[in-house]
Amino acid sequence: MRREKGHILENPNGMTPRAASFLGERATRVPRGRENLGEQADFASAAACFGVELEEVVLRASWIGQRFGGLRYRSDSWSFEEEIGFFPSLDFDEEDDGILLSLIEHTVAHPFGVWVNLDGVVYFMFPEVEGGDYVKAFGSVEGMIESDALHSECMSWDVAGRGGAESLDEVRGRCRNLQRAEEVDGSSEAWFFGDGFRVHIWETWANVFARDELSRWAVWACDPAGRENARRFLLGVL
Repeated sequence: MRREKGHILENPNGMTPRAASFLGERATRVPRGRENLGEQADFASAAACFGVELEEVVLRASWIGQRFGGLRYRSDSWSFEEEIGFFPSLDFDEEDDGILLSLIEHTVAHPFGVWVNLDGVVYFMFPEVEGGDYVKAFGSVEGMIESDALHSECMSWDVAGRGGAESLDEVRGRCRNLQRAEEVDGSSEAWFFGDGFRVHIWETWANVFARDELSRWAVWACDPAGRENARRFLLGVL
């Protein structure tokens, strides 16, 4: 995990110009974060449980709090479609596979939680009574923000096509000839760039809720030429 200095709103180094612009235009910072990471005794218990040096645990958790704590913006992503706030705090459970911080606060409209580990990997989970499984969603918090920035930009583009699980494999196969948005670093969703159009494949809820039918995809075009290219890309799918 690359550790840029300062809060991401003050220093968006490492983000694409698109994401930096998205944050500058849409995001605010609530003065809360570092002081709410958790009690020292809980950090000590977590470090002892997983055999990690306490100083290292506190250092890495503090960086996450300092970098993202208090960040708030409206997310147009299909996972949220609401205002979200980044308030990292230790969520120690000895039955987990490692040390996790609760990352996102959002409304109860979507009954799942978002966590981040000390390496910055983002997980979603639907907390069932018998215990849910953590689903890796993004390789980094920055990647999730990059995806949100793409969603936001596509709100001003034309929808060239959309569909669900029944046509997902066909669309995924055609994306092999497109440029993948590596900055998103997604595990349950991905973006691909065509000539004047974009493709988004989203399987986050399908994985979180173990329901394949929740998979979705969409194609957006930015101009008439892009719409024509998107039409050719989708020929035979719709």
